[in-house]
Amino acid sequence: EFDERFEIALKAVAASQRMELTDEIRAQFAQFRPGFLQQRVTSIVLMKAAEDQGISFPEEFVQARIDQLKAGVESDEEYEALLNTSGFSNEKQLRQVLGETEQIQQVMRVLNNDIKVTTGELALHYYAYKGRYVTEESVCARHILQETLEEAQDTLAELNEGADFEQLAIERSTGPSGPSGGDLNCFTRGQMVAPFEEAAFGGEVDTPIGPVETQFGFHTILVYERQVSETASFSDVRDQIEDEIIQTRISEV
Repeated sequence: EFDERFEIALKAVAASQRMELTDEIRAQFAQFRPGFLQQRVTSIVLMKAAEDQGISFPEEFVQARIDQLKAGVESDEEYEALLNTSGFSNEKQLRQVLGETEQIQQVMRVLNNDIKVTTGELALHYYAYKGRYVTEESVCARHILQETLEEAQDTLAELNEGADFEQLAIERSTGPSGPSGGDLNCFTRGQMVAPFEEAAFGGEVDTPIGPVETQFGFHTILVYERQVSETASFSDVRDQIEDEIIQTRISEV
């Protein structure tokens, strides 16, 4: 049964990637068998839980889905092709997978509804793991990278006289961001070399900074946005915390 399910998964992946399912491809996918087995075990456990909850195999749901699929094609041949593209050798396999998936979703909804989380539990979690809800300080910046100090000084002087930063970056920057106006987008501490980081995080928004020397050359920097470090309020992350606790408890169940 496991081999049959793994084969369905292989065929579906190969079809989605438009690959021929050769022996070489099968050998490459063999590494995923243990993980797929673990997923299959979990599904079987959940189907047993569904039966214990009185949730039977959803025959009517499956038939409705089959009818819907057949209504979307013009011939039996197209329907067979659809099955093959999805990894199924026959309709029986499709019916089984559709039914099991719906049965599992139903029992997951029951498990979810049975789990209640109090406001006190949410608050305790928030204060115990408050560090998770901190937004790091970041800046968004452009730069113009040049080879010599003199070039960078001339550029800074022109910028202070009102020259357009983006245009000068396009014309003069030797860095890969030059064609896009020197835009480095947003970054947090630790992502740039130390001199550049110190200048960017210490500079004022919309005020050219430089020249800043690094191993790459001389930089003229323009910070165009700054995000201070802040901790999200409990009310902002309450729903997120509740989802985290519920998912943890479902996993435990």
